[in-house]
Amino acid sequence: MIMKKNVREKLPQRLMIGFKLSGRRAIKGWSMWKLSQISGLAISQIQAIESGNSNYTIDSLIAYIDAFGLSIKFGEKDEKRETRLNELLNEFEKTEEKDENLS
Repeated sequence: MIMKKNVREKLPQRLMIGFKLSGRRAIKGWSMWKLSQISGLAISQIQAIESGNSNYTIDSLIAYIDAFGLSIKFGEKDEKRETRLNELLNEFEKTEEKDENLS
């Protein structure tokens, strides 16, 4: 699966957001169903946010974080972290391409 450049550039940030939020849900011991009931989001919206692989609305993100009593905080980009995430994404894509060629 080769991604378009504009999607790929945004993916590391979405992956990091999804990873952190799904981790928060796991720490709380909440199922997606429970979060859905509390936030008013559909399970498919929760999956979109946590997977980081698809676009979701800011309203969905706000509903998700509101359910946990969290807020959005802005800061400067961490270039080292972003570079490492891109390296990991490259490794994943290479592995995925190899798997597709073996099929």
